[in-house]
Amino acid sequence: MARRRTFGYVRKLPSRRWQATYLDDRTRGRVAAPSTFATKTDASLWLASVETDMARGQHLRSELAHRSFGEWAEEWLHSLHVKPKTYVGYESSLRNHVLPMFAGRPIADISYRECRAFVDGLLREGLAPGTVGEARKILRLVLGEALRSDAIRRNPADGLRIPRGTRQEMVFLTPAQVMRLADQIANPPRPRSHPRKTWPAYGLLVRLAAWSGLRAGEIAALRLERFDHRAGRLEVAESVQEIHGALIYG
Repeated sequence: MARRRTFGYVRKLPSRRWQATYLDDRTRGRVAAPSTFATKTDASLWLASVETDMARGQHLRSELAHRSFGEWAEEWLHSLHVKPKTYVGYESSLRNHVLPMFAGRPIADISYRECRAFVDGLLREGLAPGTVGEARKILRLVLGEALRSDAIRRNPADGLRIPRGTRQEMVFLTPAQVMRLADQIANPPRPRSHPRKTWPAYGLLVRLAAWSGLRAGEIAALRLERFDHRAGRLEVAESVQEIHGALIYG
């Protein structure tokens, strides 16, 4: 009969407490229990629970479970492949709202109740539901990264709900109001001594935005060579965003 391989080992420390360790098949390194035990039986029971979890595919990687939320957040942020403006928004929400609460916490110690208290606290501070929702999203995404790496068993930010913000009635201008607005912007009140009498380009900008439905970034990225005046056609091929004072085309 083949002898069963010993899964782990327990040993008595000089402090008279017991330490349990096992060999991680993925890293080939020896992993110790996060704390020592009062008896040899307790240490052996811990080893048995780890072996069972491994057999079920539910074992957590302890070296990852003890990493701080801040470390996971940095790794997640650097792995993003999103538009520059989206990246800036994620980084801002993470830095201003999420990290002050969770940065130094071991990822495996964060509970659903703490995530719930985090969201409730932001709402009590008077932040808009949209801002709180973005912070909740970032928290959930970082924890999701840890979940996929076997550092935690479940995502404690799952199921968090944010109240909807008050919807504001949108205002739409009539064609006559659009033309009047364009005229007022092109011919604003000014001192008689002012050398400039009119700004027709600004009036054109208002009319173009209203009649075409283009976004501000699309209008700002328009180039003269993309305008076919004979066909009455504009080619919208790119957009531009201002990020930290720089114009980013895409």
